[in-house]
Amino acid sequence: MTDNVRTRKKRMPPNGEAGAPPIEIDLAMVERLASIQCTDAEIAAVLGVSVDTLWRRKRDDPEFVEFLERGKGKGRATLRRLQWQQAQKGNATMLVWLGKQTLGQTDKAEITGKDGAPVTFVIRAPTPLESADEWLNLHAPKSLNGEAVKSNGRLINHDESQNGE
Repeated sequence: MTDNVRTRKKRMPPNGEAGAPPIEIDLAMVERLASIQCTDAEIAAVLGVSVDTLWRRKRDDPEFVEFLERGKGKGRATLRRLQWQQAQKGNATMLVWLGKQTLGQTDKAEITGKDGAPVTFVIRAPTPLESADEWLNLHAPKSLNGEAVKSNGRLINHDESQNGE
């Protein structure tokens, strides 16, 4: 186990003073945490280091990155194996999900109007004689108090206001 504990020697600053002592990181623990898909913040918390330290290791230490990537790969393979086993047992949800993920299958979404009729839209722009405010008052979604509803200066979901009228 101690083979997997690695310390990094810090470069000496030009003035000859040593920086903070090197932080020991258990690479086997990094691999185990990565295998259960822990985030950088979670790995750092378990190891007792800052996220910045973890990021510096990822940037500067190829062996650290190797353990991290190997752990993540093992975790993904384990998850895939368990999903596949569920599909082989006839789990319909897993069969559909794997079909979408690996075979490119999709759900067909069909939108129709009332009683299967086609959906129609009428788009009407203000006439040259109407101001934008007049048009909004006539056609914008209405709130409970009858005023036009806006969100950040834009109309919101005109269809919702039409359902109640």
